[in-house]
Amino acid sequence: MKTIVNDAASLQDLQEKVKQLSESEARAVHAAYHDFLTGAPNRAAFQRELSQRLNHEAPYSLALIDLDRFKYVNDTYGHAAGDALICDVTDRLRATLPLDAFLARLSGDEFGLILAADDGETAEAACQQVMDACAAGFDVNGNTIQIGASIGLFLGQDSGLRGVTDLMRCADIALFAAKRAGRNRICRFDKSLDDNLRRRRAIEAGLSKAIAGKELELHYQPIIDGNTLNVAGFEALLRWKSAELGQVSPAVFIPIAEESGLIRSIGDWVIRQALNDCCDWPQQYVAINLSARQFNGADMVQILRGHADTAGVPYHRVHIEVTETAFFEDARGAAETLGALQSLGFGIALDDFGTGYSSLFSVKNFPLDVIKIDKCFIDGLGLEPQAAPIISAVIHLARGLGLKVVAEGVETEDQRQALQLLGCSHLQGYLFSKPQSRSHILTWLKARQTAERKSF
Repeated sequence: MKTIVNDAASLQDLQEKVKQLSESEARAVHAAYHDFLTGAPNRAAFQRELSQRLNHEAPYSLALIDLDRFKYVNDTYGHAAGDALICDVTDRLRATLPLDAFLARLSGDEFGLILAADDGETAEAACQQVMDACAAGFDVNGNTIQIGASIGLFLGQDSGLRGVTDLMRCADIALFAAKRAGRNRICRFDKSLDDNLRRRRAIEAGLSKAIAGKELELHYQPIIDGNTLNVAGFEALLRWKSAELGQVSPAVFIPIAEESGLIRSIGDWVIRQALNDCCDWPQQYVAINLSARQFNGADMVQILRGHADTAGVPYHRVHIEVTETAFFEDARGAAETLGALQSLGFGIALDDFGTGYSSLFSVKNFPLDVIKIDKCFIDGLGLEPQAAPIISAVIHLARGLGLKVVAEGVETEDQRQALQLLGCSHLQGYLFSKPQSRSHILTWLKARQTAERKSF
C-alpha cells in the first residue's frame, strides 16, 4: 500500500516537473520570438513569418519602418520616455493595421511589417496609414511629442527567387532612399535603387582611398572686383578623378563624403592644399568651402589657424564659405565659431544666399563679411522681371550691414553690366573664367596681369 502511495506521489511530482518544463520551454520560445519591451514579435519571428509566406507562395508585401526624430526624443526627454514612446507607437500601429498584417519590432526604433497583399495600391495605402498614425502627436509623461515615419516598401510580386535576407535588404535599400529624400515618406524598391546604392558604396570605397591615391585636385575660379574688374580672390573647388570610376561630380561625391564621415579627412586635405596653393597669388585671397559637418566640429578654429600658420598665409587672405545648413544643428555654437574666426581676421562668406529657409535670420544673427547671391537669381536677369529687384534688395541690405556681395554664375556681358549698375561689389562666373587647375589659373592670372599693364 505504501509503495502504491509513493508511486502515485512520484508520478504527480514527475507530472509537475514536466508541466514546469513545458511552461519554461513555452516562455523561452516566447522570449526568443518576442520583443521584451513591447511584447511584439521580434526580428527572428519576423524572418520566420516572412519565410513561411515565401514557402506558401501567398501574396505579401514587406515594409521596413523607421521612426523619424526618435533620437531627439531620447536625447531630450530621456530613455524612459523613448521606451514609453516605442510602446505607444506599437499599440497605435496594432490598432491601425489590418488584422492579417504582421507587425514586429526589429530594433530600437525600426519596425517590420508584412502585409497579406502584393499590389502596390493596397500596400501603399497601409503604409500611409502607418505614416498618419506616427505623425499624430503622442502624450508621453505629460509631454506632447511629434515624430514621423520613413518607410521602405518591397512588393512580393517583384520578388522573383529572392530569399528572406535578400528581401529585407531590398526593403532596407528603399528605406534608406526614403530617409535620404527627406524622411516622412514611403519609397518603393526598384532595381535602380539597388544600382544607385551599389554605386554609392563604390564611391564611398573610392573616396576612402582618394587622398592616399592622389586622386583629389583643387580647381580655382576667380572672384572679380565689380568696380575695378581686378582679381580679388579665388574660390577653391574640389575635383575627384577616380582610378576606377573616372571623373565623379562634386554634386555626387560630396554628399556621400558628408554622410559617411569622410568629409573630415577630405576637408582637412582641401584646407591644407588651398592654403599652400594661395602662396602663388600673394595679392588675392582664397575662399574655402566648409561643409556643415566640418564646420560644426569643435576644433575648426584651431584647425584653420594651424594650417594657415604652417603655410605662412595671413588670416585675412582666407575666406571661409558656409551655407545655412551649418547653422541648423547648433546656432549658438556656429555663432561662436564664426565670431572667433572673424576676430582672428578670417573672412566669413554666406554661400547660396536666398536659397535657404532663413537667409535674413542668418544675416542678422551671425557674424559675416560677404553674402554670395546664388546663380539661380543671376540667371533671371533680363528674363524674369522680379530678378533685378530681388538682387537690388540684397545688395542694399548688404550695404546697410557693411557686407560685400559676390554674384555667382555671371556668364554674359549683359549680366555683368546689370550687376555693376545695381552696385554689386564682386562678380564670379564663366564670363571671367571657368574653374581651372592651379597651373592653368596661374597662367590665366599672369596673362590677365600682363594685359592690364599694357592697357595702362
